[in-house]
Amino acid sequence: MDPGPTKARARRCHHCGNEVSETVHTQLDYRVGFYELHTGEVEVVTRLIHGNESEVTFLKLVRPEYIVTCPSCYARPEILAERDRLFRPEDN
Repeated sequence: MDPGPTKARARRCHHCGNEVSETVHTQLDYRVGFYELHTGEVEVVTRLIHGNESEVTFLKLVRPEYIVTCPSCYARPEILAERDRLFRPEDN
């Protein structure tokens, strides 16, 4: 039996729990609906670059986490500080 169309789960602000909407663009303006931060557990990876035999080291995101923030919360200094900490989990 076909359950019919399913409604996509609404995005909610990670901080206050309010539902957020998409960013709306008009000819002259826009209204930001939410900000999304891609963060999570990382590991250091070193790879050899073929051709010049040098190495490159970078952080690989191994367990992604997506933090949604509404515009109201984004304006709060303590939320910005938390987002900065979440953006660089390797520094914690």
